[in-house]
Amino acid sequence: AKTQPTTIRSLVTISGYSGTGKSALANTLRPKCKASNVFFVSGKFDLKQMDEPYSGFRIAMADLCSQICALPRSHPGTMQSVGQDTRTLDVIRQRIMDSLNTDELQSLNKLIPNLADVVGIEALSYNNTSAAEARSDDASSALFTHAHTHSTEGFKEQSIRLKFAFRRFIKIICSCCPLVWISDDVQWADKESLNMIESWMLDTTISSLMVVICFRSNLVNMDGINNGNTSNDNDLSRKRTSDFGSVSSSSATDLVGPLLASIR
Repeated sequence: AKTQPTTIRSLVTISGYSGTGKSALANTLRPKCKASNVFFVSGKFDLKQMDEPYSGFRIAMADLCSQICALPRSHPGTMQSVGQDTRTLDVIRQRIMDSLNTDELQSLNKLIPNLADVVGIEALSYNNTSAAEARSDDASSALFTHAHTHSTEGFKEQSIRLKFAFRRFIKIICSCCPLVWISDDVQWADKESLNMIESWMLDTTISSLMVVICFRSNLVNMDGINNGNTSNDNDLSRKRTSDFGSVSSSSATDLVGPLLASIR
């Protein structure tokens, strides 16, 4: 295994043949995350869904929204207080509403069916005016805030909006609570998903995020993934790489401890 200096965003790659314990190693993080109040989500790509963008993200995002909805509510009068507990449903909901406009939330809703459980069904209505839509000084948001012309809008514009909204959504979640994101069977991931992961790693405003990707080394290698689907391999050098034969539960425990500590 190769270890790079710890950063506030960690990319961990786990490779090996089928059945060698890659998924088991990644999932060893789950109880440790729960004990540390860290969000843990996992998604899996499928050979039959390679042509479907973000297919391996849907279950993970649905699970993340469910975990957010299970958080406690904020105490009255503490939403704007200094030192507030950010790991509450109300704080996360408000930050999403302040950062994403209706177009962006609509784009995310197509990927995350239970997003309405987090933000409320009214936030997805065009009758709603969010704080994000009212901002005029946010150039990035303004780029994607325009007349509602979905019927004539091209696929490229929709894809750009979704990528922007997805990255900002992850940034908001990580600002409230550390997140460990597992993507399994990445050898079958679509290009959009790989580019999305890259965008998280390159966004210097995102903190407290660990992405763990597992793939079959006999089908693809990490250099092949980067060279084929990302813009700058050197920018993704802040990663830990592990190639396993078979992994025992004891060795997995020894390996995942330092990984979780890196995002705290």
